[in-house]
Amino acid sequence: MRPHLALIEDDPDFALMCRTYLEREGFTVTWAMDARAGKAVMHDGGIDLVILDLGLSRRQRS
Repeated sequence: MRPHLALIEDDPDFALMCRTYLEREGFTVTWAMDARAGKAVMHDGGIDLVILDLGLSRRQRS
């Protein structure tokens, strides 16, 4: 079974680059564009690792 990552990133270009690389390396990647979608992905379960844009919450509060 492939490790399943949640990628929470609001920059679509950067997210695509990361997702492409990680999938090529054998990971399953679920991308969420904002914190709300990220919470839903994690709530669904089956995630082994979360890659989070640490600046995301500050930008969403603005």
